[in-house]
Parts: sequence; structure tokens; C-alpha cells
Amino acid sequence: MTQKKKKAGQTGIEQNQDLRTMRFEIRLSPSEYNGLVSQALLAEGNSLAQYARNKLIYGGNAAIEHYRQQRDTSKAVIAEIARIGNNVNQIARALNRDDDVSMAMLEELCKVEVRLAAMDQQFQNTLRAQVQS
Repeated sequence: MTQKKKKAGQTGIEQNQDLRTMRFEIRLSPSEYNGLVSQALLAEGNSLAQYARNKLIYGGNAAIEHYRQQRDTSKAVIAEIARIGNNVNQIARALNRDDDVSMAMLEELCKVEVRLAAMDQQFQNTLRAQVQS
């Protein structure tokens, strides 16, 4: 009987929902081990264990590519949120300086609201796609 995880692991993006309770050991020569570590670093995986698991179970490249795509998407979302935060800070600073709220400021706030709604929708779609796959 498999136990379910209470929450995602350290990476937070893993598809596996089962708790890993089984252990598999393998002996390597120092050169084999160093080669495996080098390949894991080149693959930009999260850990040697994750890289080895992907290679053994999934054939390697598909899972690593999926991780890279998720990482790139996360970076893009974080950058977009930072840009929106900068816009909101600029608007707040301007509103605190002047009691007179201009139409341009209100239009900018509407643009921020639209961008946030679009990002929220995209994020929800991404989550749904991850759950379905």
C-alpha cells in the first residue's frame, strides 16, 4: 500500500504524489560517480537523486525538459509580478505626493488590474494542466 505525500517535496513541482519509502542502492567507481554528478549538473536538475531517478524511470530527457520548462515559466511569472509591483509602487508614490488623482493614474491602475487577472487565469490553467498530466 502506498502512502500519499502530505505536501510537495523540496522542489515543489514534482508530479509524484506517493511517499518514497523504498530504497535502491548501486555501487559506482569514483569515475562513474563523478561522471554521474557532472551529468546531473549539466542537466540543471535539482539533485543527483532526482536526476538518477529521471534517468532510470523516465528515460531521462523528458522529465528534465519538463523541469526546465516549469522553472522558466516560474521565472517569467516572478519577473512579471515584479514589474507589476514596480508599477503599483510608482502609482502609490504619485498618489501620496498629490491629492489630485489624474485620469492617467486611474487608467494605469486599470491596466494593472487587467494584467493581474490575465496572470491569474494563466496560472490557473497551468495548474490544471499539471494536475491532468
